[in-house]
Amino acid sequence: MCVTVENSVLTSTYIGSWEIMHPEYGYRHVLAYQNMPQNLSNLPNCMLLPIQSKQELTPENIVDTSNCPDFLSKMIEDRLPKMRGIMPSNSENYVMEMGIYHIAILNNVSKEALKETLKNIPSHKNPNISEEFMDFFRKTYSKFPLLLCCFNNQDISKASPIMVHYVPLRPNILMFNTLESHGTVPDLNEEMQLTQKILVGSFQNSHPIFHENKWQNYELKIDEKTMNEQILPFLPKFGLAHNLSEGYISPFYNEEDDDLYYEYEKYHSPAFNGDVLFDIGENARYRYYYGILK
Repeated sequence: MCVTVENSVLTSTYIGSWEIMHPEYGYRHVLAYQNMPQNLSNLPNCMLLPIQSKQELTPENIVDTSNCPDFLSKMIEDRLPKMRGIMPSNSENYVMEMGIYHIAILNNVSKEALKETLKNIPSHKNPNISEEFMDFFRKTYSKFPLLLCCFNNQDISKASPIMVHYVPLRPNILMFNTLESHGTVPDLNEEMQLTQKILVGSFQNSHPIFHENKWQNYELKIDEKTMNEQILPFLPKFGLAHNLSEGYISPFYNEEDDDLYYEYEKYHSPAFNGDVLFDIGENARYRYYYGILK
């Protein structure tokens, strides 16, 4: 998703969505989102990212990737086919700084709570968000916490990935934020041209297959020597990458187009207490969809 409240250009977008079994937090979904933002407005700007979390988010849910700005793009490019500071603003919302962004974590998206939270954003990054914008997210993503990723760089800058771990509201669905709108409220009836590169990942690989004269287990190449140790437990072990602009997948459209999501059939295992286990590979039981998650 690249939804911004003011006019902007956001290029080289990479989106990763995967499941992990964290040694401390247990079963989680992780969303990693990266692009190169350029503010075309004379006003402060921000991206809006809804997170399909079952629980409220805190700064602890944001993984600091500022020392590893390239890990997401490297993981995705490697899997593509080779032929192609924390400030609590109130009891529910938070503001923190990471890289070029000041990130407002909104668990309460009411008009009053938003006004109080934005007081903690520096004036040169503090966006003017219309009620029309906020009403769209309150209605469309009524159960989701919302991230406001505030920026004001006039030159194109490569930002470190925004990476969030959370207990999923819908465990059988990995959500990708692909909705596009720069400076206007998103129109769900408008057909979108997808340009993102995405990664679907998991901590496990259930179905290796024999392909190109060898068994493929879709293991990701991660250079642990260059990675921050705090990030490693939040990364997937296996994954598939897709370049949406080159038609590697064909998600279908319906009457309520918004974000791309990846749905798996549920199957149960006593080892994971009935949680969803994600298959990676050509035999995986998955489907791509467009639609609004309720």
